[in-house]
Amino acid sequence: MKEATGEANLTILIIALIGVIATFGAILIPRLMKNSNNKSCCLENDGIIFNNKCYVKESCNTNSSTGKTTNCTQLLDAKC
Repeated sequence: MKEATGEANLTILIIALIGVIATFGAILIPRLMKNSNNKSCCLENDGIIFNNKCYVKESCNTNSSTGKTTNCTQLLDAKC
């Protein structure tokens, strides 16, 4: 009887872990897809990503020594 109880507990634990992993995936995957689509849309419209927003390239200042974007002023209104 003890063996059956142990197997039942293990089964419940495995089912619970599968549920947690599935929930995590169901929340995370759509967010990743949305972010990826937004970034590709921005780049396809000749924009630049700065602070997780899409800007017109010409409105951004770049540090000449590091090559990193330091400031952008005009958001790109890209419809994808």
